[in-house]
Amino acid sequence: MKSQKGIAYENSKRKAMTMLKRRKMYEDQLNNITNQQFNVDQMQFSSETIQNTIDTVVWTMKLCIGRSAEGGSGRSEGADEEGGPGQAGGPA
Repeated sequence: MKSQKGIAYENSKRKAMTMLKRRKMYEDQLNNITNQQFNVDQMQFSSETIQNTIDTVVWTMKLCIGRSAEGGSGRSEGADEEGGPGQAGGPA
């Protein structure tokens, strides 16, 4: 039969192991949430990059169409006023 000290030691050991398992579980959950946040941030950045690319292509197409309508020679007179992507007058 085990002594009181032995029983107390086993109980303490079991509680400590349970706490360590819980700690590991919480650390894993935190790691998962951190990774998910990183993925969300990456998706947002990608979305912004795609939108900027779309704006640039649209602006370039408008500029090319304007030049071809004028006969395709040199710069169009309104090119400076139109502005580029992200500039005043151009797509935002």
